Amino acid sequence: MHEGLHLDQHEWLAANGLEADDITLERMAYEQSTMTLALLQANFGLGVGGSKYEDVALAGAYFALSGDKELVGITDDGRSLSLSDLLGKKNTEKLAKMFFEYYCPKVEKWQKWAKEGKIENFTEQEKNELKLFYTLLAIGGKFGLGYPEAGDLLLNYLKGEKAKGLEGTPPYLISPEPYKNSVIVQDAMSRMKQFILKDLQDGVLDRKSWSSKNLLFPMKGRDVNKLGNFKREGYLASEQTANPRLKFMNNIFPLYVNVRVLDKNTVELEWIVEDEYIFKSYREDPTVYTDLPVGNYTFRLDDGLSQFLEELGIAKRFWYKASWKEVWKWK
Repeated sequence: MHEGLHLDQHEWLAANGLEADDITLERMAYEQSTMTLALLQANFGLGVGGSKYEDVALAGAYFALSGDKELVGITDDGRSLSLSDLLGKKNTEKLAKMFFEYYCPKVEKWQKWAKEGKIENFTEQEKNELKLFYTLLAIGGKFGLGYPEAGDLLLNYLKGEKAKGLEGTPPYLISPEPYKNSVIVQDAMSRMKQFILKDLQDGVLDRKSWSSKNLLFPMKGRDVNKLGNFKREGYLASEQTANPRLKFMNNIFPLYVNVRVLDKNTVELEWIVEDEYIFKSYREDPTVYTDLPVGNYTFRLDDGLSQFLEELGIAKRFWYKASWKEVWKWK
């Protein structure tokens, strides 16, 4: 099939006074298929992640960007894409290096344009490549880097008007596991229970809903990197280094709880995190950024650029929610 396709391509090129070798043609084909897969994932949620085709897609994406035919086993006739060692440690680092070096100058350019508000610089081609970059980050986080919820939220953001959880619609539901396993969330739950307990002890449940807002306050001397902390407004700040899965998913958020009496000794607590997926614009604060690890490399990505995706019509803010229940015998 590849051989016949290349013959047709060579005939067309020759008829138009052009020529290209088989490797170039194959690289162009994989570049187009990589963009198509990424856009299908972003716009319709149709992806190959987790399927038997995921490795082929990764290899094709690597070859499209790098042209490194030896690593993925492409022969001189542009055939025989193999995946023998692509996902091994050595090659994964090589893939990360390629991704970093390819996109770093582009990200710097995009951030400069966005900071200056130059929407006109973002042609359709630039917008497609910008969306592809974010989509690849999201897919990598969801399926390869250990940040499934962060990747899932970013993919929903990139759906724009088709995203779930848009204003006026039910919030987008996500897994509560990163919250349940968080030190700062567990500490917040314990402290909020103390307030609920005082309410229960007088025999009347005066409040059935509680919020961490204006209820919890920062703890002095607490190591925010390992343990997280509370902000002055009662928001929770996730553990900065000890829990990257939560940090990249939701770094600062409020915690709510609904209380339902089961009997005189027991209540059901429904813990809820409901928040808006949104980034600070360059106008609000041009200094806010996120360091995103990609292998042994780190992308310093401005929140302002991520917010600018909305101004370009590429993405749309939305509301999301995670909840879990606990039966608490309080006496």
